[in-house]
Amino acid sequence: MWVMLQTLDDDVPRHQDRLANPGLVVRPQAIEISYNHSEPTQYNPYVQQLHDLLQQYNDSIQEGNELCLVGEYTDQDEQPKKKVCQFKRSTLRQCSGLPDTSFGYAEGQPCVIIKMNRVSTVPSPAFTHIQHGSLKALPTLQF
Repeated sequence: MWVMLQTLDDDVPRHQDRLANPGLVVRPQAIEISYNHSEPTQYNPYVQQLHDLLQQYNDSIQEGNELCLVGEYTDQDEQPKKKVCQFKRSTLRQCSGLPDTSFGYAEGQPCVIIKMNRVSTVPSPAFTHIQHGSLKALPTLQF
């Protein structure tokens, strides 16, 4: 029994009734974002977290990735090496850190980035095809 107890991680609850969510990242990582926008030393840690996260999404780096079509699901289960779609940080506009290196923190309008990673599950047919329409027609859309 002692050997089995040694395999448990002290940082993870022993009894979980829900699956962990490995595909979601929120930056800056903070329970509460509180700062005075006239004091850069208070918000610089938040800004640095965003710069660190978005560094890998610089446009020049993303040029080497696959150009994927919006709204199209690409099944890659049979491929040993998965393709990575382009995601250029410039598409985040004001929250890219390019036009405003403080991500809006200096103006009191901070950006928070939510990143979804690839999750290996079989997609529901409802999410493999995107239909467009007005909000009135939403209940009548067929999936």
